[in-house]
Amino acid sequence: MTPKEKWVHFWLFGPEFGCVRRELPIIETLEASHNVLLVVHKNHVSPLREYFKDSQVEIIPYRHGINLEYDMYLNLNLGGSMLTLARFAAYQWIGDYRIFRNSIKYFTPAVIISDFLPYVSLWARFHHVATIGVYNYAFAYTHFGKGIINRLLNHLVPTLFPVAYRIPNRMFIESISRRELRNGTCIPIIKRHLQEGASCNSKDNFFIALGGKSDPRAILEKFEKVHQIAPQLKFWIAPRNEDEILDSKEIFHIVDLNSPFSTFEIMEKVDGIISKAGFSTVAEALQFKKKLFIIRLENHPEIMETERTLLELGLARSISLDSEPDELVKVLTTPFDSRTEVSIDGMNHVLNEIKRWV
Repeated sequence: MTPKEKWVHFWLFGPEFGCVRRELPIIETLEASHNVLLVVHKNHVSPLREYFKDSQVEIIPYRHGINLEYDMYLNLNLGGSMLTLARFAAYQWIGDYRIFRNSIKYFTPAVIISDFLPYVSLWARFHHVATIGVYNYAFAYTHFGKGIINRLLNHLVPTLFPVAYRIPNRMFIESISRRELRNGTCIPIIKRHLQEGASCNSKDNFFIALGGKSDPRAILEKFEKVHQIAPQLKFWIAPRNEDEILDSKEIFHIVDLNSPFSTFEIMEKVDGIISKAGFSTVAEALQFKKKLFIIRLENHPEIMETERTLLELGLARSISLDSEPDELVKVLTTPFDSRTEVSIDGMNHVLNEIKRWV
């Protein structure tokens, strides 16, 4: 492609798909009238190229990035995380910087949107390129666990993150409720789908969002037992591989997604979402006004921040995998209807900021 104007770049965190899904409606809105480059984790390249196969969006992978490690219950794996951070700081950043330098050379950007890789904004400042940061963590919960290093992180994270939020020219924090932030602008939820959902009879249908790196066996085993005593409850899953469902095909309804981004149809079909409070899944559920049932993860600050907000506003119910199956049946079947209105106008805030630079 021969560029006719400056480009809009997106650097998106991986290997999970949450940051990509947050930016997809923004990218779709821009790509009809602007040159768009996506620099993404290697796991994102193939599904994104398929998703944008009929457009002119350019997609390239970065090599490494900073990757935190978690155990099967999404507790931070300190040893694995510190090792990946040390490798990146020692030498891996060089490969990603070369990609950054070449991308701004051959696809000259008017602005870079980072969701959220703070070192990209730092490199951009060095090269006098404007950046917009987008994320959803506001430090309302900072508990990483009770170990010595965990307690140290409890204090370091709310100190270091605000510093990172000062690097972009503008930092947006997507939030379910209004917050006062030191180094960022709080914006409403960004809609994950440009389409509006259709109403349908979805009573007693629940989508279990497996997502992330966690081992789903404990979740699936628990809801198999729930289904055994309450067969009227139907559970849908989108397995990441066949091994996750080999012993459960008769229990769960399998959603065959065309890509990791095509969750629109299943959101229409179900009454409620069972999730670990990953922000993109929560945003989708709130956009389509679905009931939310949140699996508690005490030592994951970003997720616990989202869960606490949902519970305070009456937008979700908390469930524990330690509960007996009959207790979970009661939680899932007891009516609840939150009157809290949630704004999903965050996309316009980001688009208006992009327009300032292009």
